[in-house]
Amino acid sequence: MCVNPAQHTRLARPDDLEHDDPRVFKGRKVTPFAARSPRGPPSAFADNRVTANQAKRWSVRRNGSPSAPSTNRAQRGDSEEHQRHVCGLCVHLKIFDCAAHTPQIAILLGKHLKTEKRAEAKKELRTIRGWRQRKKFKRNIKHSVRHHAKTALDHTDTPNQMGSFPVVRNAKVDRWIHFFEGDGRSTYMKWLVRGENFKEILGPILKEKGLPKELFYLAMIESGFNNRAYSRASATGTWQFMAATARLYGLKVNYWMDERRDPVKSTVAAAKYLKDLYTEFGDWYLAIASYNAGPGRVNRAIRRLKTRDFWKIAESRYIKGETKNYVPKMLAALHIGTNPEKYGFYYKPSDADYTPTSVAYIDRPVKLNDVSSQLNIPLKLLRRWNPELIKGITPPMHRISEKTYPIRMPKSYVSTFDSIKPQLARLEIKDVKIHRIRRGETLSTIARRYKVSLRKILKMNPKLRPRRLRPGKKIAIPIPAVVTKARV
Repeated sequence: MCVNPAQHTRLARPDDLEHDDPRVFKGRKVTPFAARSPRGPPSAFADNRVTANQAKRWSVRRNGSPSAPSTNRAQRGDSEEHQRHVCGLCVHLKIFDCAAHTPQIAILLGKHLKTEKRAEAKKELRTIRGWRQRKKFKRNIKHSVRHHAKTALDHTDTPNQMGSFPVVRNAKVDRWIHFFEGDGRSTYMKWLVRGENFKEILGPILKEKGLPKELFYLAMIESGFNNRAYSRASATGTWQFMAATARLYGLKVNYWMDERRDPVKSTVAAAKYLKDLYTEFGDWYLAIASYNAGPGRVNRAIRRLKTRDFWKIAESRYIKGETKNYVPKMLAALHIGTNPEKYGFYYKPSDADYTPTSVAYIDRPVKLNDVSSQLNIPLKLLRRWNPELIKGITPPMHRISEKTYPIRMPKSYVSTFDSIKPQLARLEIKDVKIHRIRRGETLSTIARRYKVSLRKILKMNPKLRPRRLRPGKKIAIPIPAVVTKARV
């Protein structure tokens, strides 16, 4: 690595690292161009090495502006290819020329960056009052120092493009990478194992809809590829849709089924929603933030701060902490997921998380329990393959627009299913369920049992007196009732 090519003529070579002078490497945090003598320009001694501070001092003029690189390429011995290459790390150190980095150079340079950042932080810490503010500042600096040290190894401080999705790595992203490598390691490992089976389902849909493949990791941090995941905000499914948003994008959410849990249908709806958000904001980071917080909150932050830079908005108080961490968390999952071995994640896909893509069709309501017993499939597996059937029964035909309903199962069982259709019990669906009151029951316990509001029960039974419930009395509950008639 060169330091101010206008002042010396030889490039630092990897062989220079093998210097055995104890004054250079013993007990000192130095860069590959460390000096034997603390004085004099680089040309004053034979091995052509200077300390990091001297390198910065000699590469900056008295007014603080960097020295212009020499135009005499032959004098410096640069090739045309070397002349074009200037890495972000050398720009950070105000070094305007860059030789091919070796791992040893990067490690030593990372140590220098750590020392430099810590020194700056100590000065700023003296001006902060209040132990809470000091504690928060120390935590942020800790992750910032770790990021700058990793910059020397990875050269990922500047954004690069992965398809049409910008992939950035900064201190906030590094904080989440460190979490997934440490305390969150077991959780992320589960996500990786599940994700191998979901790539075959979600990947082709995202590609068909013209969306970046990196959005696959958005589903990872939303649900961990758990179709039954349920949030405190009542969002559920692979993409954690709210019920109102799901219905807006064509998903059915009713008593019988919740298509937010269907990985295929919910991915199609999520693709439409993300397309609309990107059309509105024109930036993937803002679109992803609005997927979490809602477009209204993000638009309000843009108006008040007068900026469309997500990283500046994340420093403000106009979005919640969950949304501030949402984009860095996804980018961290993306960085690890694209190269898991680099971060120490070694795994194999699990058959337990397999989701079949083939389906069998039924033209009337049937119980999954009945289907599993006829096909000799564990009921737990059949329910996992069809997570949208929340009652364990295929919905009545009058509740769906199609004439048949698909049941997801492995291809080997589809042909067998056609032969056992006549043996499945026929179900009669009624619009009202009759409940017989038991001793000790109240209307509140009955309402909680059937997940119905008290107002609806009282409206269905106008003559019912809540304070005078008699055991054995029958009341109507406004939910569908299933009656097994007979086998055909």
